[in-house]
Amino acid sequence: MGKLLKSWRIRILLILILLVGIGAFTWSCLDQVSKLRLKANLGDARSQFYLGSEVYGSGYGEIAKDSKQAFKWIRMSADKGYPMAQLDMGAMYAKGMGVPKDEAESLKWYHKAAENWRKSAEHGDADSQLWLGVMHRDGLGMGKDPVEAYKCFILASAEPRQLGVACRDQISKQMTPEEISEGKQRASAFVARK
Repeated sequence: MGKLLKSWRIRILLILILLVGIGAFTWSCLDQVSKLRLKANLGDARSQFYLGSEVYGSGYGEIAKDSKQAFKWIRMSADKGYPMAQLDMGAMYAKGMGVPKDEAESLKWYHKAAENWRKSAEHGDADSQLWLGVMHRDGLGMGKDPVEAYKCFILASAEPRQLGVACRDQISKQMTPEEISEGKQRASAFVARK
């Protein structure tokens, strides 16, 4: 094999394979963005959110970060009721990211996200329970409520969700035994709607 790799033809072939592989990766990334953009242009709220937050919000592959494009796509998604986009809109207005700081507008978007997650959480959706717990824990669009957050994290960790377990364990360190007991009672009393 050593003699084989010493051949200049083999070296050139390996370099070409490597370069084609890198080119294929770049084309693959651009192809994924094209598919995402197509779905977003057809009105898919999830695609609009990811196009705004991941592609333009952070920059992706050959695409540079663009806060105006990020805001545009996240706003489209939020207007369609996608709660992750609504949460991002709340954060963007709260921190003045790409838009002027506006506490009232921030609260409006946080409330919309919480309401959407609440509806899904009532039907037993673990991801919605987790995000609702985060909102209660951090007081996003509502007062901080560690007991309600703890309840949500218990419910989110019922399905094997490491993040739900970690959030539950973390917040419990900041709670009194009475608050933990109340959170457990609320979680036990929760019955998912069908």
